[in-house]
Amino acid sequence: RRVHGKVTSQLMARKRSLSLWGNVKFVYYILLVAVTGFLVNAVQLVSLVVLYPFSLKLYRLFNKFLLDLHFPLYPYGSSYFGRCPMTFAGDVVPKGEGAVCLINHPSTVDWIFGFQYAMSKDSLGSMKVIVKDEMKWLPVFGCNIWCNEFIFVKRKNNWEHDQITLNSGMKQLVSYPGNFWCIIFPEGTNFKAYKRESSQKFARENNLPLLEHLLNPRSKAFYLMMKELRGRFEYIYDGSLFYFKDTPTLGQLLAGDEEFPVCLHVRRIPICEVPEDMAGLDAWLQERYRIKDKMFEYALKNGRFEDPLVDCPLNPWFMHGMFLGWNAVFVLQLLAGYRMAAWAVAAACASIF
Repeated sequence: RRVHGKVTSQLMARKRSLSLWGNVKFVYYILLVAVTGFLVNAVQLVSLVVLYPFSLKLYRLFNKFLLDLHFPLYPYGSSYFGRCPMTFAGDVVPKGEGAVCLINHPSTVDWIFGFQYAMSKDSLGSMKVIVKDEMKWLPVFGCNIWCNEFIFVKRKNNWEHDQITLNSGMKQLVSYPGNFWCIIFPEGTNFKAYKRESSQKFARENNLPLLEHLLNPRSKAFYLMMKELRGRFEYIYDGSLFYFKDTPTLGQLLAGDEEFPVCLHVRRIPICEVPEDMAGLDAWLQERYRIKDKMFEYALKNGRFEDPLVDCPLNPWFMHGMFLGWNAVFVLQLLAGYRMAAWAVAAACASIF
């Protein structure tokens, strides 16, 4: 039986060796993102010292500008380096609209496809996501998202700490200039077979819907988010990310040796339809995930979602121009690094001899 685009016996990630060309593309792309990302990190940290103490608004707008320039490298990798054709279904979402966003978490590379959708809606640099605390320690990316006010939670049996963090983070976001997306993964972790078994056990014990392709969502963090941001937005975007084959690793995604078609279904829900009390909100969220599960069942049987596809194109001229621009920066950084290394070696030799 297939479960969320996988065969049950293959739910645990399969290790596939990449081709030689796939390895070359993967290594090159990681170096490109990392080396140029360090430059972006340096500029972000300078803005933290120069702009943040004097104008929070200007600091936020400047960091949004930086991420709007650098983050497109990620969807470029999946769209042009890899073979991950992405389609979209559900409701039409206008560009530049602010919203609370819910999305399921089937793999460790979901964020790349989320970036692609956000970019098509002019919301890439203004995303604010609730993520695991460990992510702020990731090289390059961790500094990117820390400076852009992502909210970091510990999750594992540390609700008291996370509650304080969430309340503080949400109160700070209320003053954000312009529209933004505040994104949460209600499942709290990515989908795996053993996690599904634990989730179904929890569902039976608490009389919740039994889900085959998702984990039952947790509502406490979502409730705090809604409590602070309800007056800020008019809509909730309920996103459902579905892989028609196995979920790829980052290496497989960038190597392009295999095709991994993916579809994002988005439902645009008026926020006034969402209950305000904790019990009502929890029931609403469980029902949304029950609906998602039925949607995934339909997609498995029919190779598509029941709703029609919607068009969310990226501007190819911008994408290729952005890629060439960052490659030029990458080469200049390598040349500068080479010259600095040569000068250092020459100075060392002069001091010795």
